[in-house]
Amino acid sequence: MVRRLYKSIVPHILSLLRKLRTFWRDNIAEPGRYAFKKLGMLFFFLLLAFAAGIGAYILQQVAFPEAGSSAEQISATVYVKTLPAHINLQSTFTPGAAQNNFSLTVRVTGPTKSPDPWLLVVQCAAPSARPYPESVPFWSESLTSRQPVGRVLVRSGPTKKPLNFTCFTGLAEQGQTAATIVENRDLNLSLPVLEQNPDAASALADAPLYAEKIDGKYQNIVELQAVPGAPCPISTPGPGAASPFPSSAGPPAGTTSPSPTPTVSPSSTAALSPSPTATPSLSPSAAPATPGPNAVACYTQISQAAKPMGYSFPAPTGATTVVTSETLNNVNLSNERIDSMYPPGMITTDQVTWHGGVGLSPSVSATNLASAESQNKDAFWAGLLYGIAAALAIPYVVEFYKSWQERREYIVKNKSEEEHA
Repeated sequence: MVRRLYKSIVPHILSLLRKLRTFWRDNIAEPGRYAFKKLGMLFFFLLLAFAAGIGAYILQQVAFPEAGSSAEQISATVYVKTLPAHINLQSTFTPGAAQNNFSLTVRVTGPTKSPDPWLLVVQCAAPSARPYPESVPFWSESLTSRQPVGRVLVRSGPTKKPLNFTCFTGLAEQGQTAATIVENRDLNLSLPVLEQNPDAASALADAPLYAEKIDGKYQNIVELQAVPGAPCPISTPGPGAASPFPSSAGPPAGTTSPSPTPTVSPSSTAALSPSPTATPSLSPSAAPATPGPNAVACYTQISQAAKPMGYSFPAPTGATTVVTSETLNNVNLSNERIDSMYPPGMITTDQVTWHGGVGLSPSVSATNLASAESQNKDAFWAGLLYGIAAALAIPYVVEFYKSWQERREYIVKNKSEEEHA
């Protein structure tokens, strides 16, 4: 059976291959060889056209470089133990540094005018593709669900030492921490965001946040998204109760399922601490309970063996103040045309400094005057070389096609005459 199929199929395949070879020889290879020989030295002009095109492309890349854009936003937010408080958050950003390009200094003064405990949460991507080993999951918890926001770096205080981080901004230049800031170069940069909730709810007044620790290591950070007076949900009994985690994300490694855990009713004027009162876990079928007089939100602990510590987002009020400042290092704007700078900053020899409050997010865009003139010249020569390349290549291609077509028609005509003979 197999030999019969082999004998019936193989001859057809071989016949098809012979026809393809004949077609290639009579219609492509032989006419092309004839055209190439006929044009002779004109092929030299085609080589010149390719060289001019390559030169034009290189000048085009120099004259019109791709603008770097930050895909990874950096943010830093301080949460405090006691309110009211006075927060001073200062940052220094050195994009050209390969290590420790983002430095933060935190000062928090509580109601007693003495240093107050605080928690610094930094969203910062590692320069490599892998996340930082010490990063922990950050969760945003509402009355009915818990959503993952991402992974964050956590530092606690009080401490007077600067806290250094190495962050990748996701700019077009691979392998660099950010756009290199040097003289005679354009600048287009968005700086880290200071004192904004990692889930961008900077207007949420005194948002409670809980840091879960096991053996001195942070395991989870949970921020509660609720408004004052919001009731704590009570799960409806039944086997179909859903997990508070979304279907695409489960509890982080090393944690247990959020089964019945303590409920916390933090106060906006005192230290947050978990209450011993137990409540069932959150579920989509939860029914609201009667809100307590000081109910702010309901906290469901993730790691059962962890010790949660409560903090608050310091929303500016009459008694609470937030002062932020940000310094961009190693930038010389003396020969730059500043296209945009928001908010306006203070420019010195090699630095730009911004001052603000909650949600400070500076950005600056500048064009170097010397490089702008050079780019205009490069763009002119690139256009000229593109024109020369086209002028040299198009005539050769047209004549090559005519010779190829002439030879092909000659072969077809001779083949037809031989068949009729």
